[in-house]
Amino acid sequence: MKTKIFIVLIILIVFSTLSCETEVDSDIKINLISILVDGKENVYTTKFLDLTFSSKNIISDFDLKPDDITFDPGTTGAVMGDLERKEYPANLLPEDQLKRRAIYKLALKNVSSTGEIYITIKKSGYRFSYLSYAKKIPKKIPKKIYYYFNANIPAELAAEWFMGQDFTKTPQYTIKSDGTLLVNNQDNKLQVSVKDDIITFYNNKEEAGTAKFSISENTLTITEATSGMVIINGTFYKKTDS
Repeated sequence: MKTKIFIVLIILIVFSTLSCETEVDSDIKINLISILVDGKENVYTTKFLDLTFSSKNIISDFDLKPDDITFDPGTTGAVMGDLERKEYPANLLPEDQLKRRAIYKLALKNVSSTGEIYITIKKSGYRFSYLSYAKKIPKKIPKKIYYYFNANIPAELAAEWFMGQDFTKTPQYTIKSDGTLLVNNQDNKLQVSVKDDIITFYNNKEEAGTAKFSISENTLTITEATSGMVIINGTFYKKTDS
C-alpha cells in the first residue's frame, strides 16, 4: 500500500514539473532593459516615459497595450496617457538585433508634484524580467518623475486687469507673481507662465492654451488666444499708480 502511494506521489510530482516547464517554455521571455524618464528636476515637468524591451526572440509582433500596465501614481498626481510603439534607432544595432528590441512611449498627464510612480507589466504569453536581473518584474517598479513650474511673470504683468476703466468693478483677470490666475476673482486652479511675448495657460497644471501679449503703460493687449474662455483676445486695463 505504501509503495502504491509513493508511486502515485512520484507521478504527480513529475506531471506538475512538466506542466510548469511547458508553461514557462511557451512564454516569450522579454527583458525590460530601461525606463527613460522625460523631465528634469527644477527644469521641466515629466511628460512621458520610454520603456525599452529586449528579447532573444524576434518581438516585431510584440503589442503592448495600456491594459497590460498597472500604474500607481504615488503622490505625483500623474495619470497614464497614450501608449505608442516607437521606431528603434536603426543606426544603433544590426538589423537582426533590431527585431529583438521594442520601445514604447507612455505619456503622462496631470503631474502635480515630484515623486515616485510605480508600474507593473503583465501580458499573457510573455514572461518579463526587469533590467539585467534574472527575475520576474517585481510587483511595483519605482521610477522618479518630476514636476516644475516656472511662471516667469514680468512685474508689469502681475496685476489686476479690468475689461474697462471702471476700477470699482471686479477685475476680469488677476495675475500673481507666482503664476496664479484668477478669473473674476475666482480661484479655479488656473496658472500662467511667460516666455518672451507668449503667455501659456494651465488648467489643473495641464497646458490649456497660449496667447500673445503686449503691455503699454497700464494697458494689456491679448491676441491669438487659444485657451477657449480662460483668457480671450482683447484690451485690459490696470489701475494707475497713485
